[in-house]
Amino acid sequence: MSADAPDLQLVTGAGAFEVDVLVRRLASDRLEVSGHVSTAADVQEPVRHLRLALLDAHDRRLIAETRTDALGEFALPALDTDRYVLKLGETRDAPRVALGMGGGIDAHRQTGV
Repeated sequence: MSADAPDLQLVTGAGAFEVDVLVRRLASDRLEVSGHVSTAADVQEPVRHLRLALLDAHDRRLIAETRTDALGEFALPALDTDRYVLKLGETRDAPRVALGMGGGIDAHRQTGV
């Protein structure tokens, strides 16, 4: 991804959720991640006040956390280009989405630890 690369969007299902993630390039090595979480059963229904934890690629170290707002939207602080796991919820077996944000983004759903 070059510094003038377009924003990247990822939409994926994860457990009972539908996750829409937007990645914006801030600088050559920094990214901004924001998005929206809705229910998988009805993508028009936002998931309010859901805890989101951004973990390292090994799903062990907490990098950042936030909650969705009343509209199901969230934003994370600026991040290094790296690989992360976005955990949706507070339970041990909460659904996860792996984000690889080096030259681009990719994702896959994970469950459990």
